[in-house]
Amino acid sequence: MQRKSAFMCALVLLSVLALTAVVIAADNNVGTWKLNLAKSAYRPGPAPKSQTLTIEAWGEDGVKYTADGVGAGREHRHAARSRRAIQGDGVAAGRSPDLR
Repeated sequence: MQRKSAFMCALVLLSVLALTAVVIAADNNVGTWKLNLAKSAYRPGPAPKSQTLTIEAWGEDGVKYTADGVGAGREHRHAARSRRAIQGDGVAAGRSPDLR
């Protein structure tokens, strides 16, 4: 009986360690970020009316950024860009042009 519970304990410990490694490896920046104007200060210049930045995984080693917003003059703005991960020498691998 003790051998079986030691095996189960080891199995649970290995499972927790494996899941922890997956969570740590995940990019914490991925998600949707909305501008909170109440907590933001714009000096000089007027603040935009709204802004949302979406960061999502792109391919195996890339990230896609999409920004949408409304400027101070009520003009709509949109920008998108995707990039692959930075290699060890600090050079961007496969830099892509702006997405349309």
